[in-house]
Amino acid sequence: MDFEKQKILIKKSEMLKIIAHPMRLCILNCLKSKPYQVNELAEHLGLPQSTVSQHLSKMRLKDIVDFERDGVMMNYYIKDSEVVAIIDLLISNCEQGVFSESVG
Repeated sequence: MDFEKQKILIKKSEMLKIIAHPMRLCILNCLKSKPYQVNELAEHLGLPQSTVSQHLSKMRLKDIVDFERDGVMMNYYIKDSEVVAIIDLLISNCEQGVFSESVG
């Protein structure tokens, strides 16, 4: 395998490690449908706002999510369309309610 392919596979592997966390999967599942603010995600998922913020920060560092400012508010969205396809594949047989409730 050549060096460039190895670099790509390493980057994809790092992305999979980041999104593999159950809470991050739930966050990404929400962000598939529309951008959310941290407090909206926290309320929707029943998680502390600080927890959601930490997970978003980790995903942002790996270019999985990003945000747009709306005044003082930040609306987070999935930056990488490949992530949407992965999330769809992972939860294709799960109902969103069951998926969200399984994290705790």
